[in-house]
Amino acid sequence: MKRLLAICVCFFMCVGLCSCDSSQTRSVSSYNWSLEFITDLDGNMLFSGSVHDDIPVLDLTLSFEEKSFILTDNTHKQEWTGTYSLEKIDNSSSKLGLTFENLEEPVTGVYGTRVYSDDSESATITLQTDENILSFVGEDS
Repeated sequence: MKRLLAICVCFFMCVGLCSCDSSQTRSVSSYNWSLEFITDLDGNMLFSGSVHDDIPVLDLTLSFEEKSFILTDNTHKQEWTGTYSLEKIDNSSSKLGLTFENLEEPVTGVYGTRVYSDDSESATITLQTDENILSFVGEDS
């Protein structure tokens, strides 16, 4: 079971790293970030940022300024804060590290640009916790 979990984690991180292009010149703080979806590590949809059949909606936003971030759950009126680091790994990915004020372990993820089959693009952040994968889409601020 642990081996299957490790394979799933590697798969999702590879998909996240391969689907992002961080060659953008815009800062992570130049976007308004809203939740696209939350899945478990097996890919089962747990929450969505918009209305979908039989999937609970969660209004979760993420904002950045000068090495700090705020994660806001507007649905349940909760807020978490902390600091972040952004490290360009190569031309196709940037590693994003979030350190929450009340958690010992940082949350890591990928910041980049998702390119769709019609050549349209979206700024995205994909984060992975011990139990979930969170995907955020950025809109111009």
